[in-house]
Amino acid sequence: MNFAHRRLGFFAVAILFIVVSIFVGNRDLSVGTDTMAYSYNFSSMYSRFVLKEYDVGFYYLSELIHFFTDDYRIYFSILFLIFNISIFLFSKKVIPSVDVATLFMLSGFLFISSWYENATLNTIRHGLSLPFSYLSLILFHEKNFLKSAICGAVATALHFSALMIFPFFVLMMIPFRFVFILFVLMSVAYVTGISNFIFKFISGVLSLSYYDDIQEYAPEVGRFFGFYVGFFLYSTFW
Repeated sequence: MNFAHRRLGFFAVAILFIVVSIFVGNRDLSVGTDTMAYSYNFSSMYSRFVLKEYDVGFYYLSELIHFFTDDYRIYFSILFLIFNISIFLFSKKVIPSVDVATLFMLSGFLFISSWYENATLNTIRHGLSLPFSYLSLILFHEKNFLKSAICGAVATALHFSALMIFPFFVLMMIPFRFVFILFVLMSVAYVTGISNFIFKFISGVLSLSYYDDIQEYAPEVGRFFGFYVGFFLYSTFW
């Protein structure tokens, strides 16, 4: 493929996502469980009382966009574009050669992914944070510690749950056989509920609110509490 065709192909991919972002931004407020909340937070910037304490990066990103427009549809479109740009930046680290055909294939997989749909419509902060979390891990593995720290900070600023990737930095410094043994032991602890007890006990001893914060984070309090086979299999084989 010559340079002109490559440039035309990349331009076509860019146009594709710009068009899709317009549809995403103009979705009805009833589409997605969190769309209404995000639109309200942005339009009134009520988010200063909700998000600033934890997701400071997402809050200031919203403030920046709000400085130029108070239209939530443009807001959603911009967030969607940032989300996809971060995914493609991550893909360059894991795909040997990123060409037009690869980008179209990646786009196709994204469009049929339930995770991608959910990150686009509901868990927007999680979606924005996750590619930077993965980049941080990969850069750490490549011993590029400064860039890894920057990506980790960006991920945490977009959603504080990115702090949960910290144990994986430690695991990358341990031989694989020990990691596998640890995985088996932790799996048994999770299935039997021992890990839940230990986490609750440590949180209590250290007077930390992490256990209650996690359990009560979502409106569906207690809905996903304890052991779920589907979550375990998804996390194991993903």
